Amino acid sequence: MKLINNKLKILFLINTPTSYQDDFFSELKKYVSVSVIFYSSNYKNYNFKIKNNKNYHFLDKSKKSLKFIINITKKINPDFTIIGGYRLPYISKLQTFLNLNEKKYFFWLERLKKKKKIKNTIISFLMKYRIKKSNGVLAVGIEAKNFYKKFHSNVVNLPYSISVPNKTRKNYF
Repeated sequence: MKLINNKLKILFLINTPTSYQDDFFSELKKYVSVSVIFYSSNYKNYNFKIKNNKNYHFLDKSKKSLKFIINITKKINPDFTIIGGYRLPYISKLQTFLNLNEKKYFFWLERLKKKKKIKNTIISFLMKYRIKKSNGVLAVGIEAKNFYKKFHSNVVNLPYSISVPNKTRKNYF
């Protein structure tokens, strides 16, 4: 792997910026080089304020989105690409590009809602083929990890938060 400044390069493709993701990326930048492509700059009913960051890229309606994503991917030349979600546009074409160029990529996925059985069946069918071609899944929580293990052998639990030991919690609060 080629490292610049001894740091791995990771490219994230996710829906919209949120304040907690901004904090996550800021902390992660201490250890790796992070770039993020957001599909949109805002989300309905959310009003997050994100700091300006030269490593944040936003799609807008005037850009040819797939071409924009591929150009940024070529420019950054990441060691890993992390795709945050199964419903993001252009995933199939992006996967084809990444596979042809022998680039490693992972999905970063939450668990599916249990109540929506028909929808989950359709999503499971779709995900089986998408996930199989990836290098693995970063699952948000144990339930998600157990679910996605059906589709790929390389599934890691990467929760949004961690448990704080009681002793630390008492001292802090």
